[in-house]
Amino acid sequence: MGRILGLSGVDGSGKTTVAQLVVDRLQKQGRKVIYHHELDFILLKPMFRLVGRLVGSKKVERAKEQSLRKMDQSKRLYTGIYYFLVWLDNFITYLYFKVKRGIIVHDRWPYDIPAIFDYRHYKNRFIEKLFLSFPRPDVLILLTVSPEVAYLRKRDDPSEWHQTVEFYQSRGLRIAEIARRLKYDTIIDSDKPIGEVADDVLAAMEKFTLARHHN
Repeated sequence: MGRILGLSGVDGSGKTTVAQLVVDRLQKQGRKVIYHHELDFILLKPMFRLVGRLVGSKKVERAKEQSLRKMDQSKRLYTGIYYFLVWLDNFITYLYFKVKRGIIVHDRWPYDIPAIFDYRHYKNRFIEKLFLSFPRPDVLILLTVSPEVAYLRKRDDPSEWHQTVEFYQSRGLRIAEIARRLKYDTIIDSDKPIGEVADDVLAAMEKFTLARHHN
């Protein structure tokens, strides 16, 4: 069965860079490892491609943009359907990886998603409970970062240019609250050089994997 390492944290905490470093180091050790990003949907991406072939890619993109605008306006039906499909895609992905062999490094675990709800002014207890009841990975790690460092790391990202230090602070507090509630395996400070953070993640992965193997 596959062993899943789930990384959690706000944008700017270094999840993607750390995950890719961890994958590279494990590969150099000759171990079978897969990198998976939260947006690598195995259900939704093929669905969008199929619909795009049928109705045209421009119409699909326009529909996605309209759906996102409706989410920002807190339209319950559109938002609920979207988040349920995201949850379902993540659940299918989880089952798929559990039957594979090797190590899966998962860049952003689904528990982070409810932290977006506050920012979008979205409230749905059922959807939130779905995400917070999602199966745990074999090792679950929270990467913390100061809001100032997160802001500096993301300020040149076209999708994040409009965010403020306060945004990263509020998201960080919400994710930290979720981590305490769900008792993550460990918390790692990612303000330090990313190479050191990757070392800490690898050490934590080996420690908790070994401990559970003996138990």
